[in-house]
Amino acid sequence: MSTTFNTAVSALFIALAKKVGVGVSSLHEQALQDAGLPCTLYLSDEGPSWALRVNMKILMLSSSDIKRWRELVYVEKPRAASLCSSDDEESELDEQELAERRILERIISELRQAVVGRLNSAPQETKWIWKEQVMIVDVVLSSFKR
Repeated sequence: MSTTFNTAVSALFIALAKKVGVGVSSLHEQALQDAGLPCTLYLSDEGPSWALRVNMKILMLSSSDIKRWRELVYVEKPRAASLCSSDDEESELDEQELAERRILERIISELRQAVVGRLNSAPQETKWIWKEQVMIVDVVLSSFKR
């Protein structure tokens, strides 16, 4: 995929995140750019891709944690049976993942509204393209209901 396309898609992801109330700093934007992960949705996706979930995790990092995003994003989570893991740590991880998931669902819902707006204003001969895009977003949104 071209860098220009990825940059535009990342900019849309950031704009939608800001719209739903995520505080995105220039450090967050730089971390997303450094990560270089796509923010795309495909019909074959049964839910948000790993890359999209990682991008969400990066945006949700605090200003004190964003500088060490690589360590926080790519570190393997402790297992429940691990001696160094406590129930409180497990619960904290679960709560953070749940918060990231909720915000990501709101971002994708905002995307759906924007795509439906394009569908409604599109000429009849191009509506099929936008209907296809709505279908892709709906498939991903349906994964949040499971």
